[in-house]
Amino acid sequence: MTIKYYTIYLKDDITEYQFVYELELHTPAQAWAHMMMGLSVKDLRSGLDPWRGRQQDLSQMISELNSLIVDLNTWIPEKITATWDNEDVKSSLNRLHVHFPELEIIYKNDLIKKAQLSRYNDVIHGIEQAHQAQVQGKDSLRLLLCPKSKRTVIQEEDYTLFSPEISWGDLLLHYPHVGRHPLELCLNDDRACPQEQIIPQHEISAFHTLRFHDQSVDNFQEFYCHSKLTWPYAVHDPRLALGYIRLGKLMSVDNQEIDKDKIMSIVNTCNSVLEWSID
Repeated sequence: MTIKYYTIYLKDDITEYQFVYELELHTPAQAWAHMMMGLSVKDLRSGLDPWRGRQQDLSQMISELNSLIVDLNTWIPEKITATWDNEDVKSSLNRLHVHFPELEIIYKNDLIKKAQLSRYNDVIHGIEQAHQAQVQGKDSLRLLLCPKSKRTVIQEEDYTLFSPEISWGDLLLHYPHVGRHPLELCLNDDRACPQEQIIPQHEISAFHTLRFHDQSVDNFQEFYCHSKLTWPYAVHDPRLALGYIRLGKLMSVDNQEIDKDKIMSIVNTCNSVLEWSID
């Protein structure tokens, strides 16, 4: 059965809004859609704020990150000793991120400790995206939705669907692994990531993002060649999975044609995800 549409309902304090996406017909989009058919908002990972990429005061998030480090250091065997540097946000985040993949492997079956580690990871990525928006001088707003789901392996012929280019209104397959993918490394200028933590995307899960910004990356090859990282594949190998696979495109909001300014004002006021449907 071919699935053509993904409809998601968002809400602000008063009003409910219907966002309809027309889905791609390729194998990853259809595999993702079939996963989503069996899921609901009850399957979203609790504690994860889906609204990402706004320009905002970073101080509160940095304060939470520092508090999390203090708490983690009460029980992790090798303490986190890296300190925060307000003058070099990217390097601070890169140094701190390395601990999450290491610790997640050790404590993946301990639900309480895993939840604390997940929050540590979420805050790091929240700061990354808010800082990127701050540096660019504009929001790079997206909704990140992470329902718990099964996974399926990406077929070799589908790696050509990955792209680092993002357009406003895109519905994108999101990265589900514990590690860092090549585009993430490039965007964060991470030149110290351990070899075993460079993990290109190789599975499809229900994780996805609704993108309300544009993004163009033209320096990856230069970064690849000069980063001195140990890459798993050659620079032009599709298995690097550079970027994301587009699953679909926003076609209407409340059955009206696309008006970017109006839609941005709606998205910026929404604060909850009500439900979705696949058909």
